[in-house]
Amino acid sequence: TDKQKSPGLEVGVSSELVTGLALNEAYTYQKFKYDTYFAGSIDGEGNLTNEDYSGNIEASNPDMFFTGEVMYQHTIAKKYTLYAKTNIQHIGGMFVNDANTDSLKTESYQLINGQIGIDCNFDKFRLVAYGGLNNIADKKYVAFININSDRSEYYESGPVRNFFGGLTLAYMFR
Repeated sequence: TDKQKSPGLEVGVSSELVTGLALNEAYTYQKFKYDTYFAGSIDGEGNLTNEDYSGNIEASNPDMFFTGEVMYQHTIAKKYTLYAKTNIQHIGGMFVNDANTDSLKTESYQLINGQIGIDCNFDKFRLVAYGGLNNIADKKYVAFININSDRSEYYESGPVRNFFGGLTLAYMFR
């Protein structure tokens, strides 16, 4: 039976610094490590072997993750609230295979995103319109890992700088 230890630490802070200005942060540190882990593999000639990955770090889990957000809201005439927010994310490097091959480990990366919007309340209806920009710095990064790929195709890149927008209409049952 394979065994694993998953020690970690998570810390979060939310605070309204001044009226309308909020700060939200979260930090996670994790060290997911296999105590004992044996995996069967088939070589190019069809021979089955057992690989011992005991003591290795679990693939596809970053050792740390941080996200921070600053948001400002301003209410106009009780029915309309304008807002602007920005956030930053830091994701630590990750192994792509159970063997923990250093040369294949992803690099850590940071992303910066922003959004503006308006929230309108009309008695029983609520309308929210927003738009934003993700990956403002147009950073190249690995967003998804194909763990233990048999074709050595481990990486799927994250989206380049992109714009988004939306409109939400809600009815309040009161």
